[in-house]
Formats: sequence, structure tokens, C-alpha cells
Amino acid sequence: GRSLMKVALPRWQATLADALASLGVFHSVLFPANSVRLNSYRPGQGIYPHLDGPVYYPRVAIVSLGSQVVFDFYPRMDNDEDEDKRGFSWDRDKEVPAAPELPPGTKPEVSLLLEPGSLLVFDSNAFIYNRHGISSVMEDEIGPQVKNAKEIGLSAGDTLRRGKRVSLTIRHLLPRCSCSAPL
Repeated sequence: GRSLMKVALPRWQATLADALASLGVFHSVLFPANSVRLNSYRPGQGIYPHLDGPVYYPRVAIVSLGSQVVFDFYPRMDNDEDEDKRGFSWDRDKEVPAAPELPPGTKPEVSLLLEPGSLLVFDSNAFIYNRHGISSVMEDEIGPQVKNAKEIGLSAGDTLRRGKRVSLTIRHLLPRCSCSAPL
């Protein structure tokens, strides 16, 4: 099941959180990395485009292990404006935070090829307003929206077959009131 448990990070995750704090990705006091989600993907698996929701500080660090993958950012949608008013709920069918459907034919605005061992950090507007996801395909095709393709020796039209991929998604889970007294 889905749950956010309030427990200390295991030592290896705490070491990773400390390393990210030393790089300035997270602040060790004001917004420390306190949530690490381990995701495993078989070839052909992806994650539906989504917004992470208001339970996290608006910054995420993703460490990719195993296979490379194209990570997509989608254009801001007018129907996502009410994210704060909707609150947080889970879409059990898509396995992501719930949000209105993307209009048919919506294409990524920007994509990045995440190589094995890479670290992707995004925050602010990219975190709050731009859905992100990974297509459910066996091979990634490099298109003009893949902004780092040239720097890693790839060209539009190249394809990369996916293998098994593991990601560590690191965030700061915001505190929530557990008050029991009436206001």
C-alpha cells in the first residue's frame, strides 16, 4: 500500500541525504531530505505524468541507477492551477498523485536523458506546475525536446533500448499537524 511513514532514514539513506545537503540540494536544518522512495522499473514501464503535490517541499532529487531513460516535463496546464485547492489524493489506476487528465496529444515540452548514476534536481515552477513522467516504452527515441542529447553524443532519431532501472526519489516531506484538540 501507499504510505508516508514518519521514521528515521536508514543509515545509507541518511548518508545520501547528508551528501545532497553538502551539495546544497537540501538544507540540513530548514528543509532536510527526509523521504526516500525506491522505485524499480522493468523495460517498458514508466510513470504517468504527474505533479508531486503539496505534501513536499517543492524540490526533488532523483538518482538513476541501471538503465538510461528519457524523463519528460510537460507544459503547464490551466486545469492544474487549482492544485492547492484540490489537496492531495492518490490515483490508484495510474499510481501517481491525482490530477485532471492531460489533453489528448499533449507532448513533453522538455525532456532529459537520465544516464545510469545521474542526479536530476528540479524545484520551484518545474516542481509545482510542470507535470513530469516517463513514457511506458521499450525503447526511448531521442527527439529535439531531449535537451542534453547532443552533449552525450546522441542525435534526433537515435533509439536506446531500456533495461531494468532503479531510481531513488529524495524529497523533504512537510510536517503535518497531528492535533487532536478542537480549534
